Amino acid sequence: MKLNWFNLKEFKLKEYEYYERVENGDLNIIVPEKFIAFSGPSSTTRDADGYRTFTPEDYIPIFKQLGVTTVIRLNKQSYEASRFTKNGIKHHELYFIDGSIPP
Repeated sequence: MKLNWFNLKEFKLKEYEYYERVENGDLNIIVPEKFIAFSGPSSTTRDADGYRTFTPEDYIPIFKQLGVTTVIRLNKQSYEASRFTKNGIKHHELYFIDGSIPP
């Protein structure tokens, strides 16, 4: 709030609540128009139990609508980075063990 990245009066609660639902991408707007967090995309549209998962191609239209230009992968590789980069979204790796402190 001190950096003016978040303004409660301009916060789009309905948009936040929509995208945080698993069926709509399972992402959270951390800093509006600056930073979102999302569940790591899957390489396929179904997980081992048959549940729907989001692929990079599913996230790309959402990210373009929200103005996302860069993805930073924090988890193990489960999809090819090129699936984002060939669609104009930069991709970086910053893997660290879950529950540990990033380098």
